[in-house]
Amino acid sequence: ASPEPGDTDAPANPDEPAETPGDDAPADDNHNRVAVIELVNAEPETTRETLEALGVREVVSSFSTGLTADSIRTGNLRRGSELITGTLVRPGEEFSLLRALGPITAANGFGNAPIIQGGQLVPGVGGGLSQLATNMYNVGFFAGFEDIEHRPHSQFIPRYPAGREATIVAGSLDMRWRNNTPYGAVVQSWVAGGQLHSRVWSTPYFTVETSASGRSNVRPATTIQGSGGNCVPSSPGQAGFTITNHRRVLRQGQVIINESNTWSYSPANGVSCPSPEPPQHEAGGDE
Repeated sequence: ASPEPGDTDAPANPDEPAETPGDDAPADDNHNRVAVIELVNAEPETTRETLEALGVREVVSSFSTGLTADSIRTGNLRRGSELITGTLVRPGEEFSLLRALGPITAANGFGNAPIIQGGQLVPGVGGGLSQLATNMYNVGFFAGFEDIEHRPHSQFIPRYPAGREATIVAGSLDMRWRNNTPYGAVVQSWVAGGQLHSRVWSTPYFTVETSASGRSNVRPATTIQGSGGNCVPSSPGQAGFTITNHRRVLRQGQVIINESNTWSYSPANGVSCPSPEPPQHEAGGDE
């Protein structure tokens, strides 16, 4: 099974320092703070005037998810947020999370944190980045952007909305949406107050209506027998189930997108590891 850059169900860390962009930004005439977002991976000629001409004026969608207590995982989310913040997506262009992140390697600033592989948590470089994928999927979802590529996790993680979340796998699974508006869109993400926050700046264009079905085909988690020297015991977790999320994207009352996405989660089974074998001694041998 492909690894999913990791998610655990540890509690959020209440001691995360606040680093909300724009805290030191100048106030406008209405005494509102104005966040200044530095562009990355943009052409040299991209200026404030260019952004204003593209309609990058206000927050059109935002989404936040809780952190875990794993400091390395949180560090991966900080680094990922740094790399994608300021990415400009022009009208008709796609946002690719993997492209915005660049190589998910130690050399690019990522550490080892849990990832889901074969239904179990194992260490992996960039563990936790699927939380950024979930945030970025949702800001695109609520902005009304066209969903190009996303896949939820194999197992349900309670801090994410059921069926409306995403994971990534370097080289094989991306999170992508297309800016299907006549305005530019700029991505922003940061860690603060025990949460990962993400936004899209643009001009409001669509009205988005969403709903979700109930959970069906519920399958309780059980305990399976593990094997091998690397077996790590764990307790049963979340049940498996199937859910459908619906979205209608409208422009001045006209339906532009009408879609339903159904996903089935596998139960998060616990693992029981075999007891170690007692040492064997040859008959009559010295110890």
